[in-house]
Formats: sequence, C-alpha cells, structure tokens
Amino acid sequence: VFPVAAFAAQYNTVDLHAHPFLDLGVGFLFKGHFDQPLLAKDWTSTYDSMINPEALEKSGNGIIVVSLYAHPVLAAPARGSIRKQIAATEDFVATHPGWVIARSPREARAAIKAGKRVLVFALERASEVLDTPEDLVEFIDQRGIRIVTLIHLIDDHNGGAAMFGGAKLLLNPFALIHELGGGDHDAQGVSVNVSGLAPRGRTLLKALLKRQVWIDLAHASDHSQQEALPYIVAAGQPVLQTHTSLRRYLKTERAMNAEQLKWIARTG
Repeated sequence: VFPVAAFAAQYNTVDLHAHPFLDLGVGFLFKGHFDQPLLAKDWTSTYDSMINPEALEKSGNGIIVVSLYAHPVLAAPARGSIRKQIAATEDFVATHPGWVIARSPREARAAIKAGKRVLVFALERASEVLDTPEDLVEFIDQRGIRIVTLIHLIDDHNGGAAMFGGAKLLLNPFALIHELGGGDHDAQGVSVNVSGLAPRGRTLLKALLKRQVWIDLAHASDHSQQEALPYIVAAGQPVLQTHTSLRRYLKTERAMNAEQLKWIARTG
C-alpha cells in the first residue's frame, strides 16, 4: 500500500470509515465539532466527537477515508450538507500541509511518495445526493468522491438496506413491515430484507463503476449485495465493506455472512 519505506514505518494504518464532520450531517444529535476539544470518553460514545485536527496529526493513520453523510431529515437538503463537509475537509488541508485530498489513485500515490498523508472522500447514502447526471458530474467528477455506500440504514429508491436486530429493526420500517408479514431468512435463520437492488440503484451502480468509484456494500441487504456483486466483480473491483461485523457472532443481516466474507477474500 505504501511505496515509501520510511512513510510506511511512521504511518502504517488506514481508517476506512471516519466521520470528522458528523455534526454537519446529523444536526442536534451530535455533540462537539471538528475544531473543538474531543468530547467522547470511550469508543461507545457514538454521537460525541472523537476526531479533531490534533487527534488526526497524532494518529498513525496514513490514509483516512472521510465519510460524508447527511441525515435525510436532520441535515436536509442533503446536497448542501455534503458540500459543507467537503468544504470543511478542504479547509483542514489548507491549514495542515502534511495532508492531501486524493481524488484519484495517481494523486494518492504521488502524495504518499512525497511523504504526505492522504484523505479520501466517501459518500454514505447515495439517495438525495447522487440522483441525477448533474449530481455525478458535481460530486464524483468535480468534488472527487471516490467511494460510495449505495444504500444506508433504510430502503430507498436505490434498493434494500440490511436489517438490524432488536430495537434497531425500527431503523428500517419498510423492511420491518415485510418481516411482520413473514419476511425472509438466511440459512442461519437470521431475518433478512426481502428487497434487493431497485432499477434506479442498478443504473446508479453501473454509472459509478464506469467512473471507477469503489462501491461499499456495507449496509446493503443480502439481496442487494447478491445483485450488485456481478457488476462489481466484472468491473475488476475488490469487494468492499468498510464497517461491519461477522454474522457468525452478530446474528443480524447488518453483519457479513460467510459467503460475503469469501467474496472479499476472492477479490483481494
């Protein structure tokens, strides 16, 4: 991953899913701000700030994937929230010369070779941000989002989202309605969403792959993943899930099953 030995020795880890500007994405639910002291006391403090410039500088991370997320209600309109988060990242880089936003593999390699540390833009939840050809031009071609989580938390016009267990079932009411009607289950008896990729989601998937955007299957339902895999593999991409668990330990669709884990291994 790191072509320069000295760089690798100092910055030898990658964070695949960081939310430096979550306050801009979820509004009042979040406490703290990127430019303020940290508020989180431990790793379970989901909605307290865990990352700021000082923490970033002290971290051993050579590559940080900056996940951009806009809550559909608390951060509406979503496009505006994503623009603000991109601008905030650009402001950080402008005042911290050791960091570079890489909008292509070539830029990332050049930055690493120069001893810089790299930020990569990812979008968590494509709906309401990547809905039109103009959106693709702005956010992918011009602003440089390089990883996209197609579906997030709730079923939308792109397809079905993975179900959680327990009270978190309520996060996806559309899937819950199907579950109450009998639903679907995997080989282990875990409840899975009956919804897969929607036609719009399939169209968007193809458009992103054509632009060499890396598809993150985290949060996608089993059926959505199964339908997306042939397109991803045909495009020559390694299968990616940036933040998840293993279903053998966590009995919920949100966690990877054995076959999904094998796909990650097969594709490198």
